[in-house]
Amino acid sequence: VVELKSLEFNEDRSRVSIQVAVDEGPRYRIGSIEIKGVEFVPDLLDSQGLGKEQLTPLLFDEQELLDLCVSKEGGVFEHSNQRADARLLRDYYGERGYLSHPSLPADNSWRFLAPHLLFDAERAEVHVTYRILQGHEVFIREVKFSGAFHTRDRVLRRDVTVQPGQLADLKEIYRSLRRITSTGFFSDSTNRMNHREPTFRFVPTGEEDQVDLEFVLEEGRVVEAQLMGGLDSDDGLYGIVSLTMRNFDLTDLPSSLEAAVGEIYQKEAFHGAGQQLDMHISP
Repeated sequence: VVELKSLEFNEDRSRVSIQVAVDEGPRYRIGSIEIKGVEFVPDLLDSQGLGKEQLTPLLFDEQELLDLCVSKEGGVFEHSNQRADARLLRDYYGERGYLSHPSLPADNSWRFLAPHLLFDAERAEVHVTYRILQGHEVFIREVKFSGAFHTRDRVLRRDVTVQPGQLADLKEIYRSLRRITSTGFFSDSTNRMNHREPTFRFVPTGEEDQVDLEFVLEEGRVVEAQLMGGLDSDDGLYGIVSLTMRNFDLTDLPSSLEAAVGEIYQKEAFHGAGQQLDMHISP
């Protein structure tokens, strides 16, 4: 309980000292913790028009899942630990093909629901029940890319370790996304507000156990040029011209000399093979 205790003003009431009283209460510990699998039955609607919740057997050993969790029986009850437990359980299921992602239907994917908490005020304990929608195994039918119009397909696929036909591994998908992002080919160092960083989504295929994995990309700023100059007491005037082009393609020539600048700017020339060009000229 937090309450305002008093306000103490100085003589001309230009300053005030504020006293706040805090009653911290007892520190609650976890009396017991368990994990339950649940599902919603669409034929049995509740008052809000949602499927009625019912228990379903866990797909994995409960003790194995509890061993993953930060929260332990007898430990201090903390909400931050609950959030950590949700991430750990999501990753565990996600590595085994039970996906959790905004692009998937909510009723057909893994979800960590609000835990049931039973408080015992006399013993300062709380009994915790984690509730999870487990979903079902999902396989990758195809790996696709959108938005990378001028980058060669092999350049994109060399950083992706998820293959068609494999069980979807959410952790490995995120690793592939990080590798694509780390190339810098699809990022913008100028931080344009309308530039979208690489992401991914799952596209339904009509088959319950299959989805297409689509990496959503946008060509980034890959050309950087610098022009500097100065005066040296020995050599006199000098200049430095520096040019860096990432995702360069030596064989992708412009259609004409007149169109070269525009096509390079639009990434239609000398672009897309994952090479890098560094040029430094100092006249």
